This record gives sequence, structure tokens and C-alpha cells, in this order.
Amino acid sequence: MSAFVLRRLLQLPGVLLVIVVTTFFLMRIIPGGPFAAEKSVEPEIQRLIEAKYHLDWPLSKQFLQYLGPFNLAADGHPWFGGSGADPWGGLLAGDLGVSFRYRTQSVTEIIGHSFPVSAALGSLALAIALAIGVPAGIIAAVGRGTVRDWSAMALAMVGICIPNFVLAPLLILLFVFRLGWLPVAGWGSPAHMILPAVVLGLPYAAYLARLLRGSMLEAISQDYVRTARAKGLAEYRVVLKHVLRNALLPVLSFLGPATAGILSGSVVVERIFNVPGMGTWFVQGALNRDYLLVIGAVLVYAILLTLLNLIVDILYGLVDPRIQPQ
Repeated sequence: MSAFVLRRLLQLPGVLLVIVVTTFFLMRIIPGGPFAAEKSVEPEIQRLIEAKYHLDWPLSKQFLQYLGPFNLAADGHPWFGGSGADPWGGLLAGDLGVSFRYRTQSVTEIIGHSFPVSAALGSLALAIALAIGVPAGIIAAVGRGTVRDWSAMALAMVGICIPNFVLAPLLILLFVFRLGWLPVAGWGSPAHMILPAVVLGLPYAAYLARLLRGSMLEAISQDYVRTARAKGLAEYRVVLKHVLRNALLPVLSFLGPATAGILSGSVVVERIFNVPGMGTWFVQGALNRDYLLVIGAVLVYAILLTLLNLIVDILYGLVDPRIQPQ
């Protein structure tokens, strides 16, 4: 197991490099630029702005400047560090550069104060998803073909079909304007987290319920479950010890990428509830062609996704010792 973990961690830099290269060149070939929407200026001033931010360089040279093994700016030192004034930073030196739009903040600072917001909101949403989805899936599977099963799966289907941008206004109308229990938007108190966390967590709860039900129904039909029942074990022990444990593998596969997405920020939910999370900054960065901010956000998501998938692979072996990670 330790060799497997070490091998996966050694592969991480190569994976991240491919993601950085792809994101960088995709962003750069999109029409427009970080200064295209600003007030029209004289062509000479525009050229000076582009020269200051090295946007007049060839793309390959811009990428090398961002990567940072060499500082290619005329006023910089040829190795790491440079003059300290280069907005591109140096990725290999741990510097994600400076935002083109928010020029007083580095990308690291923006992610540093927005990611904890998204992570806090996402953690609560994930807890809500697990607290609702797992019991609903178990109840539906154990009561297959009964009213409990139909009711749980009907609610799960509704949760899947209703998008966040429809569910959010409905909950706002009910809990904010009708009942007056919760604030409508913003950030700063636990009450501000409840509505966005519920809106973010309910679709995941619906997916979890349907996935766990199907996985448990498949496990219930196995011979070892019939053997456990023949031995006289109580039904709850059969369900929890034998059925649920073996039905968790598909759920773990779903939770890996789902957790990465939910922790790194939801674009729709954060915009609706005016939450200053990373999803909001990612959207603004894409709209503003803020190349370095977008790459920084993508890197955070990629690191989370890779590490969480590694954790899922490790949990596979703990849940079912027959599975050995390769």
C-alpha cells in the first residue's frame, strides 16, 4: 500500500503540469484579453500595457515565464526570483502570479481567502448530503417495492431533476420572505451558510440515495447475505455489516470527484447567495480573461481531485481487503 501511495504522489507533478499546460493555452487562444473590456485607449498606451504584462510575447515564452525556471524579463534575474515585480510569478517556485484584473492581489492571496469559504460551505453541504442520502438509500433498499422505497426514490428523482438555480429561489421565498428565518444572502455568520449548503447538498443527497439503493439491492441478492440470514443474524446486522459494507464501493467512487467539486466551490450557488468563495472568483476570472487566476483555481481543483481519488483507492482496500490497489 505504501508503494502504491508513493507512486501516485510521484505521478502528481506530471499530471498537474499537463493540466497547467492545457489550461494556459486554452485560455490564451480564447478571443479577448484581460484589458480588452477597459476604456478605449490609444494604441501606443495599449502596447505599453501589453508590454508591461508580457502579453506581447509569443505564447511559448509567456508560458515559460509563468512556469518560472527562468525569468525571461529584461529586468529580472535569469533564475528564480527575478526582480520581484513580474506579474507572471513563477509556478515552480510556488508563485501563482498576480491577478490581471485585481492588480493589488496575488492569485495566492485570492485563493487563500476564498478557498476556506468554499471549503466550509462545501463541508456542510457534504454533511447534509450524507445525512440525507445514505439513510434514504438504505431505507429504499431494505423496503424494496414498498411505499418507503417509492417515496424515497421519488424525492431523489425530484432532487436530481430540479437544478440549483430553480431550487435556490424557491427556498429563499419560503425561508426568507415567507417565514423570515434566514438571511437571503451574504457571508459572515452560521445562518448565512444554511440555505446555500442545503441547495448545494440536496442534489448530491439524491444521487447518493439512488446509487446506494442500487448497490445494496445487488449486494442483497448475493449468497453470503442469504448465508448470514440462515445463520439467524438479526436483520439490522445483516444490512449494516454485510450488505452496506459491500455496497459502499460505488458510493466511494462517486464521493471522490463529488467532494472535490463541492469543496472547491459551486459557481451557481455562490453567485446566487453572494458567497465570496472560489467558484465566484473562478467565474469572474474566466469572464475577465484573468488567465493566472483561472489557472490557480483549476490547479486547486486538480490537486483536490487527485488526492481525494487517492484516498478513495486507499479506502477501497479498507472496506474490501480483497481489493489491492495497483
